[in-house]
Amino acid sequence: MKYKIKYPKQKKETSGGAYWQGADFNEHLILTEYQTTYHYLLKNYPPPQKVLEAGCGIGRWVIPLAQNKYDVTGIELEEEALNIINQNYTKDNITLVHGDIFKMPFLDQTFDIVISLGVLEHFEDPLVQQKAISEHFRVFKDDGMFLITVPFVSLIRLLFHFPYLILQTFVRKIKKKTEYFSEYRYSRRAFEKVIKKANLKVVEIVYDDLLPPYNFGLMDNPVRKLFKDNETAYKIHKFGAYMFKLLWKIHPRLVSGGIGFVCQK
Repeated sequence: MKYKIKYPKQKKETSGGAYWQGADFNEHLILTEYQTTYHYLLKNYPPPQKVLEAGCGIGRWVIPLAQNKYDVTGIELEEEALNIINQNYTKDNITLVHGDIFKMPFLDQTFDIVISLGVLEHFEDPLVQQKAISEHFRVFKDDGMFLITVPFVSLIRLLFHFPYLILQTFVRKIKKKTEYFSEYRYSRRAFEKVIKKANLKVVEIVYDDLLPPYNFGLMDNPVRKLFKDNETAYKIHKFGAYMFKLLWKIHPRLVSGGIGFVCQK
């Protein structure tokens, strides 16, 4: 299954879902050190590798990857995001490109690794989503790897967040408030169908979340009120950390905020 996340405010039509706007750069950057998919990449696909992040935001991945001696390129539609990277990271081992992931200015089979992290779920139209995936397919090598992460329908979300959204939507309709699509949340099977349509082969599944004291999977209403540390974004308090560790140990699908698909041609 998959379900939609909607918000009352409409984002810009050209926007890629600028979650980073208003974020503290250093606070945002440190999150990657706690991310499960980041450590998976370092362990299983170590440098030297030529890596492209499609939709790099303010550099939360491209900067750590460059510091770990990967040859990194980031492409981003929002010029403001690239300006933030340039203002905070001045070394020359990252190539930043202001461009569109639907028409990237790279030759075929340029990269060993292409990563798309929390981007593809923002396309409501399946045909538009497939067009984006096809362009990613074009630019990574025949023996390369494509890592895609999307938000995951964990058991926690299925039991608590999904019913909360249904109730929230009902209340908004009663109040005659307009809702706008923001993103999808996917089960493993639902996004595997998307990948299959793109002629990609899934070779491994990686559950994608932040390890304590940070977290994605417990940050949705209504459960976030029980677990969030209000001092810092994406931070959980001690009880939240304990619950996350317990559920993750039983199985990540109970609580993981995201899921990663390691794909090959």
